[in-house]
Amino acid sequence: MRGGRYALALHLHEATGLPLMGLYDEVGALHHAFVADFDEEVAYDARGSTDLDQVQWHRGRECAGQEMREAAAEEVRTYADEHDPAHVSDLDEHIAATKGLRDIMPATGPVFR
Repeated sequence: MRGGRYALALHLHEATGLPLMGLYDEVGALHHAFVADFDEEVAYDARGSTDLDQVQWHRGRECAGQEMREAAAEEVRTYADEHDPAHVSDLDEHIAATKGLRDIMPATGPVFR
């Protein structure tokens, strides 16, 4: 989803009110954005739902960003805008198609199973 993962994180944050979080590297660059439900210890991102303690991993590899902290919406929006907008998929369609995301918010697009 390239820049779409940042746009999706913003969309989830605005729609659910869950805290917007990021994974940052040692120089402070943002590598990933997601929302977190700390009560349930779950992160929601383009992958769907992930255990919060596993969000720094993807397909068995560590993310370049390992420091998890709250992210400002303006910063995440900047990352979303800097990436090729042609690769941003329909957010509602992605939410409807992704287990975990459709559990936390309704999507207006078609539901794929």
